[in-house]
Amino acid sequence: MVIILALAFGLILFSALSIAVAPVESLVDMRRTEVLRNDMAAIMVAMDNRYAENPTGGYLSPATLQTVPGYEHLRFLDPIRFQFQYVPNLNDGVWLFNRAALWFESPNDSVGTASYVLPANNTCGTGAFTDGTEWCGREQSLWAKLENKTDFSSLLMAEKLRLTRTMRKFYQRYTKDQTFTTLANGQYATLAGLVGYAGTAANCGGVFVYNEIPFGCEDLFNYWGIPIVVNRLTANNIVLVNRTLVASSSGQQVRLAEEAKLE
Repeated sequence: MVIILALAFGLILFSALSIAVAPVESLVDMRRTEVLRNDMAAIMVAMDNRYAENPTGGYLSPATLQTVPGYEHLRFLDPIRFQFQYVPNLNDGVWLFNRAALWFESPNDSVGTASYVLPANNTCGTGAFTDGTEWCGREQSLWAKLENKTDFSSLLMAEKLRLTRTMRKFYQRYTKDQTFTTLANGQYATLAGLVGYAGTAANCGGVFVYNEIPFGCEDLFNYWGIPIVVNRLTANNIVLVNRTLVASSSGQQVRLAEEAKLE
């Protein structure tokens, strides 16, 4: 009965629906675009989050990312619909940086992956996707990009604050008996080595003690998992050194330092 009623109702409305086809198709297209945009945004957020968890691994493709524990839900977003490109170590004249992009082209207006990344389809610059200049996707497509250089300033500031917090612990120790460290003058060592931790940043956990100073993993390693180094110049002068993976256009990695010098 339901089927018959549906058929009859469909016959009655056939002429009206024919007139309304264009507006309905437009609404369907709008809804489809909204779904694609939301799914793309969710994938890009996941890519960015994973990069923050493991920056040395670069930006992972959606196909790879959905196999990583904690990101299996991406399979339900059907990431195969989107095209993906990733290029590491681009040079913009100031920094070396990584770039990743995701885009979707309508089958009715597609230039294909190889052409999409060419200079002719760059809508905000003159270079190709693989150049260090500004790049944007085609206006006739849905697209999004990630560039890790947008986080460099905040990362370097956070790493400088890391050194400041850690050095404060050395100052507190110094007030007890006027010693910063048991290292000899001119010696240096990683803070992880001084506390006796031989593992990696990823596996680090708990609290460690050196020279009666408690240290957490956030003191031992930086954002990239590189150990913080302690350098004793004199009994009253030490320097904490933080080697980052942020690199200038010349390839020089940025190193941060925090010095304590008491006369």
